[in-house]
Amino acid sequence: QDTGQQADFEINSGFTTHLRPYQKAGVLWMAELFRNNWGGCLADDMGLGKTIQMLAFLRQFAGRGEGASLIVMPASLIHNWKNEILRFAPDLRYLVHTGNQRTRDTAIFAGFDLVLTTYGICRNDQTMLSQYSFFYIILDESQMIRNPEALTSQAVYSLQSRYRLVLT
Repeated sequence: QDTGQQADFEINSGFTTHLRPYQKAGVLWMAELFRNNWGGCLADDMGLGKTIQMLAFLRQFAGRGEGASLIVMPASLIHNWKNEILRFAPDLRYLVHTGNQRTRDTAIFAGFDLVLTTYGICRNDQTMLSQYSFFYIILDESQMIRNPEALTSQAVYSLQSRYRLVLT
């Protein structure tokens, strides 16, 4: 299905590292999913660069007015995502939506390319987060929603987005 949306995926343009051939293949595969209006699952061994591939893919949409993308992850990965953004895609505007001082107003999300949050915050802020229509929702360590009856899974399912991808 052609959605009429085309993205020029110049993977290394503005990205601070050159991707390995298998990482480029992953980014181009996600671009193909986007062009066909499909979701997908990027599954790979730990340490092979799923985060970098996702950042290379998402930065192609930065500044295009698509709205923020939500990345949901275990709390232990927030620091890693922040470091990878700063190192490889410092032009991406990101918000860490965690902690007691986090926003309660989704209007702020429009000023960012990425919103990083945890599965626990997603569960706790379900009502607020479900009021915003994200561009992409990306679930890192997506096995966290393997039980469809769990409150965390139900919270994630309730969120709105144009596109969805999972990493595992």
